[in-house]
Amino acid sequence: MKTTDRIYTIQKGDTLQKVAQEHAIAPLELRRYHNIYCEIPDLIEADFPSHLEAVLLPPVKSDNDINETVEKKRRKVSFSKGNTLPFLPAGSQKNYNVKYTIEEGNEKDILNFQTNVKWIAIDKNGFHLFEIKRAKAIYINTLAPDTMMDEMDAKTTEALYPLQVVVNSNGKWVDVYNYNEIVERWENTKKEILDYYEGDVTQIHIKHVEQYLETKANLMTALKSDYFLSAFFNGIHVGYTPEYTFENNITFPLIKEEEALFKVQQKVEPFLEENHSIKVEQTGDYVDIDIAFELDPWEGNYKATYFLNPDNYCIEKMELECCINYDSPVKSTITIEGIEEVEKQTMDTNHQLN
Repeated sequence: MKTTDRIYTIQKGDTLQKVAQEHAIAPLELRRYHNIYCEIPDLIEADFPSHLEAVLLPPVKSDNDINETVEKKRRKVSFSKGNTLPFLPAGSQKNYNVKYTIEEGNEKDILNFQTNVKWIAIDKNGFHLFEIKRAKAIYINTLAPDTMMDEMDAKTTEALYPLQVVVNSNGKWVDVYNYNEIVERWENTKKEILDYYEGDVTQIHIKHVEQYLETKANLMTALKSDYFLSAFFNGIHVGYTPEYTFENNITFPLIKEEEALFKVQQKVEPFLEENHSIKVEQTGDYVDIDIAFELDPWEGNYKATYFLNPDNYCIEKMELECCINYDSPVKSTITIEGIEEVEKQTMDTNHQLN
């Protein structure tokens, strides 16, 4: 706590919105200021924690001082104890444009779709529940799916969404919450596929899907190959050194059903970018853990850049690129970018979400 802080004692019935309004402070600004100087157990998320007795209010200043202070706060990143990058997604919801570029040898495919990520709840242990909805419109190389397999894959994807995942306090996804709902949706989706498609290929596809839906563990294994989950819920909200960097091991499903290991240098910029976002980078090299006798190890690299909202530390934009130089080089690039408010209305109109 700073000596210049004003302290407001929370009364019965008070909410973040109400207290902010009474003191002519924007709710996000009040939450951010309090969270900078309070103890970790007293952090405010969607609203005041039940045990919180007092909230720290910014000191009253002149207009010039206020403008100067706001500028300084915009430039400096606020960390929790131990240089931990906080994760405060409560109440957040955002639409994203997602683009995968997959290159294997001389072949190159581009997949585009839009998705919605919504925070639902948090439990007493700090685990968050998120719901992910995906637009039905999926484009492969700028075209709608036009082969039987692509069409069945797109139809099968509909059974997965809305997908609810459990995310830990580091921002890493760790579990699927609505497994039973997905299984029920699959039964309807399977019927639609069988009504429209015939032949051995269809039966093989259905058998393959049902193997993954047989148990939650099987589904978890399958979803480890999901680029969006791996990139978006990467677990970047951790403690950093005084130099704001550390060495980390990152796994990424460059090849389906196989996780490649990369040793990276993970760094967070201590000051906000010009667009007032927080920048986090992961840069490193592939680790070949299966080196054959007298053979040179495979080489590859990994680079991911995240731009976070400075209020809730959620992703505004990110890009990830990794490659391994096998006999035929394999490379994947994932771009996830938030859709602005005006564009959100267009998405709701043109792309029906599950």
